[in-house]
Amino acid sequence: MIRIGKLATHPEHLDIAAQWAFRNWYEDKKIPYRAVLNDFRKRMNENALPLTFLALQGDLPVGMISLKETDLLSRRDLCPWLSSLYVVPECRGRGIARSLIGAVQHEAARLGYHEIFLFADHRDAFRLCTYYHRLGWCEFSEAEDISGNTVKVFRTELEK
Repeated sequence: MIRIGKLATHPEHLDIAAQWAFRNWYEDKKIPYRAVLNDFRKRMNENALPLTFLALQGDLPVGMISLKETDLLSRRDLCPWLSSLYVVPECRGRGIARSLIGAVQHEAARLGYHEIFLFADHRDAFRLCTYYHRLGWCEFSEAEDISGNTVKVFRTELEK
């Protein structure tokens, strides 16, 4: 059975969350692991942004997701952002990502937000766009990511 919990209440998993992020999104950008680890330390909040949720199977983390004030420097006008969604490959296809997304949406609504944004990584844009469309997210705009790639920005309204 999968449980969703905040990284703040499971600090023993800080390193694995930072490693997942580093390997998937930052290593090829030459951003040092120490910078990613420090960023994830800042996400260890309970009731304020930024924060990270973990999907736990027993005591083992099998996925994560973050809720941040901003995720694209080119779109600092939008807030908040779903970010860093990751599920270990052997656990994909079991609804874990959907549960993590639901946790972030619920938390954003609880914090008083009425909408939330995300961007689809250009490296797997077609699959990601298809997935988020299926979940009811709508394309909102295009923007430039930190590497200068054009990415699609998605938006969804939150239930009150």
